[in-house]
Amino acid sequence: MARDNDFVFMRRALEIAAECAKADEVPVGCVVVRNGEIIAEGGNRKERENNALRHAETVALAAAATGGWRTATCTSRSSPVRCAREQ
Repeated sequence: MARDNDFVFMRRALEIAAECAKADEVPVGCVVVRNGEIIAEGGNRKERENNALRHAETVALAAAATGGWRTATCTSRSSPVRCAREQ
């Protein structure tokens, strides 16, 4: 069951990454999971918001923390992307 959920979580992260690519962002998506459920998600917004801190992971963690800043019981899944230095 947990393995099936991992595929669901990663699939959603990849969907978010595809949305980012359409918006001319680096295609990275991230979901934050608690107790087997996605509680927050985010995609790269650096170009759209002209803010180097708006990586998919920070966007998703900020969204997860709106209900309380403690996210220690959460995990995240991010879509893979090659570092700009490697491209």
